[in-house]
Amino acid sequence: MIKRSIPNLFTAGNMICGVVAIILTLDGKIEYAPIFIIIAAVLDFLDGFVARALKVDGPLGKQLDSLADMVTFGVAPGIIMFELIKAKVQSAHFLHGFYPVEIEYSYQWSKIAMENLKFYQDVQLYNMPGLSKFLPLAAFAIPFFALFRLAQFNIDERQTNSFIGVPTPAATLFVVGISLILANSYNNTVFGSWPTYFLWNSYLLVLLSLLIGVLMVVPVELFSLKFKTFGWKGNEVKYIFITISVLMLATLFCWGLPLVIVFYVMLSMMKNVGIRRQEARGKL
Repeated sequence: MIKRSIPNLFTAGNMICGVVAIILTLDGKIEYAPIFIIIAAVLDFLDGFVARALKVDGPLGKQLDSLADMVTFGVAPGIIMFELIKAKVQSAHFLHGFYPVEIEYSYQWSKIAMENLKFYQDVQLYNMPGLSKFLPLAAFAIPFFALFRLAQFNIDERQTNSFIGVPTPAATLFVVGISLILANSYNNTVFGSWPTYFLWNSYLLVLLSLLIGVLMVVPVELFSLKFKTFGWKGNEVKYIFITISVLMLATLFCWGLPLVIVFYVMLSMMKNVGIRRQEARGKL
């Protein structure tokens, strides 16, 4: 009984980390939330690994894993993105009271806004004029689509060695990367300031929220990092991905995380195109 419970403890740790990330985000400490999301991602990997190593994997663990993932990789990234968009909308409204509207999209305005990434508690979102106050609601596309993604994963027998749609942990790491870039904008030395200012745009964040949500449920096959053997043959794509990802994370820092997820999706699509070409040649 104790042996069977060990993997479930890792799953429970995953969920607790997700809850802590949510609390930190809502408390205005969004720069610390990614730490617990990343810990949760490690625990999410370990629960399955430990279950297979102990040969105690079963339906209960699968259900618990999805429930924990819904909190950590569904609700948490949705709240993080909600707060990022809200902060941008609130700061724009707040700064317009002190600075001319015509500099809204200028470097000076972006610099002022980025230096005040902490949430503007005195600017109530629901009291703001116009439709901009509804923009943060787009972030709920992430938990909405994550719900269907996780439910489909539990009943889809095709996803044993690959994924159909972007996995929720990958989608969450993309959001985490964005939050790290914005929260650490003062120390941005990779690409300079302009890309960071461009990224902190409420409409762009809304678009990314919708795109991330849709990509979780699109019927596109993406490779899994599960290894049956550790030889080069048959694992070429996985080793290429791991090598380039490590290099990107080591050199691009915060920017590396979302770029790794983009690279993962692109590499999967390239692999699918290669497989289809091989199949087409075989039929000729």
